[in-house]
Amino acid sequence: MAKPTEGEGAKRAVAQHDQGGLTREEYFAERHLLIEARQRGYQRAEQMVAGGATGSLLLSITFLEKIAPAATVTNPSLLVSAWSVLLACLSCALLGQYASARAFGCEITRLEASIHAEPPPANRWATLNRALGVVSAILLVIGIVLLACFAYVNAPFNRGGL
Repeated sequence: MAKPTEGEGAKRAVAQHDQGGLTREEYFAERHLLIEARQRGYQRAEQMVAGGATGSLLLSITFLEKIAPAATVTNPSLLVSAWSVLLACLSCALLGQYASARAFGCEITRLEASIHAEPPPANRWATLNRALGVVSAILLVIGIVLLACFAYVNAPFNRGGL
């Protein structure tokens, strides 16, 4: 029996794909690309949350004198609450980065277990990373809302308060 040429192999792979099936190599190559793309998306989101919290803190500290001069500050507890929430957001984002790194290590262990036909261990780090990502995003929104409320209450056009 004649060995199929490279072109015939490609045609067979396309035919299998058209019929709803992928070769093992195609499956793993596609899966690898999708996992990389997903991971890049998660990393960008984590960076945006950490950058947003840091930027909000820095801007509020930098412009505090212009937003609310010390003698006329109304409701400083809003500012303290906003800063606390934004610091908690940064903490969650940093812990999320650590959990993400540990999740990759766990995935390598899971992959090795599957090669040896062993049951793969649960990846609790990935679950923790997802949870920390959601919590840090929520905290970022809450912190920005609190900063906006503080700025509004102390704005020169609104000396009457909320």
